[in-house]
Formats: sequence, structure tokens, C-alpha cells
Amino acid sequence: MRTHLLFASGMFAFTVLVAPAEPQTVWFSPQSGGSLTVPDYMQLFRPDAPWATAASYVSVMGISQDFFWHRPDDELKEVLADLKRRGIKLGIPISPLAGRPTPEAPECGVGVEGFSAPPQALAISRKIKRLGGTVDYFSMDEPFYFGHVYVGDPKHGGGGKHRGCQLSIDDVAQDAAKRIKDIHSVFPDAKVGDGEPFAQFDERQWQQWMDDLPRWFDAFQSATGERLAYFRVDLWWRSPWQQRMAQLKKLLDAKQIPLQIIYDGPSWAQSDRIWIDEAEQHFKDFEGVNRISPSGVVIQSWTAKPSHALPENDPGTLTNLVLRYANWKRANGQTVSRVP
Repeated sequence: MRTHLLFASGMFAFTVLVAPAEPQTVWFSPQSGGSLTVPDYMQLFRPDAPWATAASYVSVMGISQDFFWHRPDDELKEVLADLKRRGIKLGIPISPLAGRPTPEAPECGVGVEGFSAPPQALAISRKIKRLGGTVDYFSMDEPFYFGHVYVGDPKHGGGGKHRGCQLSIDDVAQDAAKRIKDIHSVFPDAKVGDGEPFAQFDERQWQQWMDDLPRWFDAFQSATGERLAYFRVDLWWRSPWQQRMAQLKKLLDAKQIPLQIIYDGPSWAQSDRIWIDEAEQHFKDFEGVNRISPSGVVIQSWTAKPSHALPENDPGTLTNLVLRYANWKRANGQTVSRVP
């Protein structure tokens, strides 16, 4: 996530949305892929790891496919066993689209988020099952935006290996349904959610987005036979999101699709502490000032900050952010649930 094509945006009035206090689940996903994997990542899965309190609030651990591809089996078994011991479920992100190249766009989808080789999700699922694990959630990586809306990366001229396929909404749903059928052949009870960007659309683009989203939700359900388990928002915090988020929440409630929100810090943060402090302010703004109540929150980073996940009592770590959120909820008379 976070390689979106940006659009110009207008200014919108500040809106307060009153929402009931309800239990919320915490999903936890420290950087676990490629060169940015935090150096203390494997320490999280030791019985004496210094995040016992924070871990008690976490319902789901999000782990990248890259981690399961490249780590040795003995390490993966250690991870899976520790999650089971702690009662934390496993969530895996997937890129569910294969795309439909045409003579005019033979490489569309190559190098674009949301797209991958068709066997990838199935292979990862089989590997995890072989190692004794269970995937409880699969989170689709922005298939609607990158499959239907996205044109191309202007840094590459909007073409070549960074060109969008601009599939119809029904085609996106049918394409994703093939990967979902694959993963359900291994984990039939796994739930599938969708994560999408909250991009800086202008007014016309925003209205088109809101017109198309319910069509996407219906097309997904028609193609797969199931409603999305959740809709996860990757929010650009410097955009005027308040009024538009209220509009989105109303749509999700009508469609009976739970809202999830990612609480992260800014890519420009010069220190771990600044990143964590900014992320804390984000959840206070979202749930406190604007009173928008997501069913699930995702404590996540895919940047170089924060540089460590542990220990939970260090104000510059991602486990500390989990504690801050749980403590803030409790101080405001609300709860964090361990039942996703």
C-alpha cells in the first residue's frame, strides 16, 4: 500500500459523527517484508518477549507474504506456534488480481499493487497449512482502486510495467473471486476483507468513487457468494477526510460491512518517537474529536519508522502504540475486544 496516484483536493467543512461506544479489535502489523523488516521481529514470538500486555490486546497479527516466502521453515513454525499460544489469529495480505492484458496494454498490471501471479496466494496458503498454521483473514491489497480506477504511475509515463488495467467493476470482482476460491480450497473458513486508499480525490472524483463503491461491494458478493468481512481504509491524514469519512461510514453501515482504519505515522518522521506520537494523535482525532467508531483498528507500519517493535515500554516502538491505544480507550470508558 501507499503508492497511490494523488489527485487535487478541495476543502470541506468539519463534521462530527456521533457513534456508539463499542468493543473494537486491534490488528498488529509491524514491518515484516524485505529490507525494512524490523530487526527485533522474531523476538516478538518468544514466550518472554517484552510485550505481554500489548499482546493481550491484539486479536490479529498481520504478516506479509514476503515473510512466508523467504524465512526458513523452523522460524515460520516458531511464529505460528507462538501466535497459537497467545490466542492471536493470523492475517495475510494478498494481491488478488491477475489482470487481463490487451494488445493495447500488454503489460497492464505488471508492477502495480493489487496484481500478482495467479498461483501466489494458493502457494502461500498451502505452505502455511503444511507448517501447521491457519490463516483466519486474507486482506486484499487495494484491488478496486488499482484494478478499476488507477491509470498508471506518472513517473513511468503511465505505461509499460506500471500501467493500470482499468477493468470494469464486475471484471475486478470476477478476477479476485478466482484467487479467493483458491485460498478457500485450503482455508475454507478464512474471511476476506478489502483495504483501499482514501485518496485525495477532487469533488468529481470523490462522487464517482462513492457511486462506484456500492457497485464494487455488490459485485464482490455476487462473484464470491460472501460479503466483505471488512473494509480497511488507508487514510492520508493531511487530506480533508472528516466529512468524507462520515459519508463512507454511512455507506458501510448500510451495506453491513465493518470499517477498519489504519493508524500509522508520517513517512517524513525523523525519529521513532515522532512517528509514534503522530500515530497516537491520529487515533485521538479519528475516534475522539470526530467520534467515528471503527470496528477494527490496524497498528501498522511499512516505512523505516519505527525502527523497532519492542519493548512495549519504549515510547518509540510499535508495541508501545498498541498500549497507548488500549490505555486511551480504557480512559474514555471503552474497551478493546479480543474477539474479531
